[in-house]
Amino acid sequence: MPPTNYVWPPGDRSVGYAWSRSAPALCSARWFSPRCFNSVPASATQQALRRLFAQWGLPQRLRVDNGHPWGIHQDMPQVLALWLVGLGIKLHWNPPACPQHNGVVEVGQRTGQRWAEPWLCRSPGQLQKRIDEEDRVQREVYPVAGGKSRWELFGMLLHSGRPYSQQWEAEHWDLPLVWEHLGGYRWQRRVNSQGRISVYAHEVWVGTAQRGREVYVGFDPVQGDWVIQDDQGAFLIRQVKPVISREVIVNLQLSAKQGNRRIT
Repeated sequence: MPPTNYVWPPGDRSVGYAWSRSAPALCSARWFSPRCFNSVPASATQQALRRLFAQWGLPQRLRVDNGHPWGIHQDMPQVLALWLVGLGIKLHWNPPACPQHNGVVEVGQRTGQRWAEPWLCRSPGQLQKRIDEEDRVQREVYPVAGGKSRWELFGMLLHSGRPYSQQWEAEHWDLPLVWEHLGGYRWQRRVNSQGRISVYAHEVWVGTAQRGREVYVGFDPVQGDWVIQDDQGAFLIRQVKPVISREVIVNLQLSAKQGNRRIT
């Protein structure tokens, strides 16, 4: 039985153990066209995460970067991130272009490149098979201390102690966690010539009297709607859309477009 009281991972830093690696993470443009991977939709990432959660259990935290599908050039949390929040997973976004903040994983990726030898692979599928095999060797075979493998030394990491299934998700995915998360942000917007601003991919009417002015957008975690204020903090308008509902988030139906910088 997996432990039920083990906090995994232990602390905010990465630990020397990983679920799996993927071909996109180790691929270089020298070997394959980036188009092989850039078109992977968020729904495919979601399904891959569901499989990993079913095998290893739900983590308490995930460290993510600022690339697709987590939020490249976006100032609002992406829908895939909000889906994870609803599962009760806390997220930590690495600062852009700061690989040192994720050192264990970065070193692991370099090791994976050396062991999997992507330059010898003819396709992403072949590369993925090599990565899977080398990950197994690294976890279960390669000795790291006292002749023992990571599999033997870190048995408590074989499962998080938080079982997951899609049936569990259907029963426990928690919209109030998402509302609470969004309630911790404040976004700056400049009202356009039509009196509108963008909130995710939606245009929200603020009023022509505010044209060219800076306004601030927040989310009310109690009412579940958007609150727009002027730069003095005076209330301007409440707006329901874009709707933040269970169906929208779980089905990844919320899209975003670039806006002004985020203020937290």
